[in-house]
Amino acid sequence: MKESCTPASKDVETTARLDDALGAPRFLQSDPTVDPRRVGAIGWSNGGDSPSA
Repeated sequence: MKESCTPASKDVETTARLDDALGAPRFLQSDPTVDPRRVGAIGWSNGGDSPSA
């Protein structure tokens, strides 16, 4: 995906958003340089639903 901000762009499927929302914190928490107690997620617009899942 090169861009996603125009009406002509293809929408990202909900399952892909959820995979990213769950995978990103898991990845960060597995990094020894990251304090796993301080990992959080936020979203904007359509992606705002995913971090709350």
